[in-house]
Amino acid sequence: GMAPRYRLDYGRHSITEEVFERRKNYASIPDPDGRIQFVKHEITANGYVNYLTYFNETNRYNHFRISAGDNHYTILHNKETQEIEVGTGNLINDIDYNFVHFMYESSDEALYTIIEANDFLYHLNDIYENEPEKYNSPQMRQLVQLGQQLTDNSNPILQILTFKTGEE
Repeated sequence: GMAPRYRLDYGRHSITEEVFERRKNYASIPDPDGRIQFVKHEITANGYVNYLTYFNETNRYNHFRISAGDNHYTILHNKETQEIEVGTGNLINDIDYNFVHFMYESSDEALYTIIEANDFLYHLNDIYENEPEKYNSPQMRQLVQLGQQLTDNSNPILQILTFKTGEE
């Protein structure tokens, strides 16, 4: 048999049975407009969770993004401590403090994503122009060297992200 591994409780952002009951109020509107109006007026307008994207699992963490109304959240669930961290932004890496793009895959210990070369070069140029001290920092040296080897049409970059603990 099959059984769910996790039950996600979004608290006040969970869609209630009453909301689904109101779906019949939109039945006279031909689809897909009826479905679109229902989602817009009953779910998004009331801040209910309407999207779950990129659910990734590692040995220690579950990582996923949700949309509730017009807001987007990144959620980390520590499976060992059962702590849940909810943030309004994307993950931050410790090399250049830029957001980490959406995670497409996961393994036992890491999350994986790709970064298009032109996005990477745009980011480096933005730091160069707006934050020269960061651009010249030792943490950025390896990224700058990588950027000097790329063109806008280079292959995407595979980014492997591991989680740090308070001890690291």
